[in-house]
Amino acid sequence: MWVCIVVQTAKWVRKGAKIGFVFVRFWIKLLIINRFLALFLLKISPFRLIFPYCLVPALPNLSINSSLTSWYCQGGGFATAIAADAAGNAYVTGLTVATDFPVVNAFQPTYAGNSCSDDCGNAFVTKIDAAGNALVYSTYLGGASNGSTRSQGSGIVVDSTGSAYVTGSTSTPDFPTTANAFQPTFAGFIDAFVTKFNPGGSTLAYSTYLGAGNGTETDGQGIAVDSTGNAYVAGSTNSTSFPTTAGAFQTGCGGGPTTGGDCNLDGFLIKLKADGSSLIYSTYLGGAGDDQAKGIAVDSSGSAYVTGATSSNDFPTLNALQTQGGGTNAFVTKFAPDGSSLIYSTYLGGISGESRDSGSAIALDSAGNAYITGQSNSSNFPTANAIQSQLGSAAGNAFVACLAPSGGALIYSTYLGGSGSDSIESVLDRLDCRNGLRDPEQQADGGRQRFEHPDGHAIFLRFGDSDQHDRLHDVFERGVERKHFCGI
Repeated sequence: MWVCIVVQTAKWVRKGAKIGFVFVRFWIKLLIINRFLALFLLKISPFRLIFPYCLVPALPNLSINSSLTSWYCQGGGFATAIAADAAGNAYVTGLTVATDFPVVNAFQPTYAGNSCSDDCGNAFVTKIDAAGNALVYSTYLGGASNGSTRSQGSGIVVDSTGSAYVTGSTSTPDFPTTANAFQPTFAGFIDAFVTKFNPGGSTLAYSTYLGAGNGTETDGQGIAVDSTGNAYVAGSTNSTSFPTTAGAFQTGCGGGPTTGGDCNLDGFLIKLKADGSSLIYSTYLGGAGDDQAKGIAVDSSGSAYVTGATSSNDFPTLNALQTQGGGTNAFVTKFAPDGSSLIYSTYLGGISGESRDSGSAIALDSAGNAYITGQSNSSNFPTANAIQSQLGSAAGNAFVACLAPSGGALIYSTYLGGSGSDSIESVLDRLDCRNGLRDPEQQADGGRQRFEHPDGHAIFLRFGDSDQHDRLHDVFERGVERKHFCGI
């Protein structure tokens, strides 16, 4: 059983790390005895006020003297994405500024650069075995050429061979790249990166920068892989010279150049050859405003589906559910397999000028339905067959929407949240839109809600207090099988 807890705190309490470690040990013991009580205490106890953005693996078979308890957040850090392979091993990436982060069978066993509290750190990639009680491998991933650089993993996926693919962003000119890389050298102020690990985690199959233009910023956010090992990366860039390919859907940025010579922020989508050496296709995605691509999924035909956020009133649409948006809306875009055209593209959000909606993640089922999740503060976000048809808080609620294969209709769409600020950053890919969701059943678990499907599936989502921006989502359950998902 894998439980991933994300704790957000004020930075001024970092000195409480040693006290906090006592809470970690107490909490793990309590979790083994009474999971519901442990999660409830986590919600109300001082533990949430002790660690900055702390990721704690709660391992039910863990001895309190195990070296794995070194995952207390001395120095701080956070996890951003998680994936799983067919055997049940979990793969996690994020950022750490800890020089004593646990490393096992590591490609990069030591922290690179200066340890600091702001705007620096190394990415990490960690594989945890299916039993949840051992690290298969765990490694830093970053460079240190000017001391206080930052590398962060933002998306991770694993293929059928057990190779992990990671994307994110880096500000260091000596981020590890490979000789066969599409772009072996640093090009901007911040570049995206795409790194593939061999199954053992100790070597790189390939690693490449992705970016262009002095002073520009490019950030990889989501990653997917197809059955032949081609990697698909979605993210954002303000570079007018981001590498695109001939025949791609959009070869120039939609929002520029500005007076400074850069773009307004545009989304991008790339398909990277299986050996990391070249682009199969690469395209911008955006209009005149700011656009960010955040989540990506790929179907069996090779069509990429992207979600994110846009403030452009000319964002490209086709066969759309919604052809116009408000202030900032989510979007959902399906590309043709060769990246040259759209199959559908739609806004998804409220239509008022004050709307702030963003898609964070997307998943697919075998019928071609697309599941989108994120956050909305729009009172007129489109809903259908909803569990919760009204916005619970002006600060924003999470949403979950199921879009039909045509892209022009909702099978269901619902807010999820209460009087605080709620969002979901990942979405499961094991649901069936056609069955829908039943009404939520409140649990005595401090804010968890249980949503049932008619076939016996259940999703547990945990929402925040009115004074917390709690973005933890929890359990997918079928019968006696339990799988735990988390993200921040």
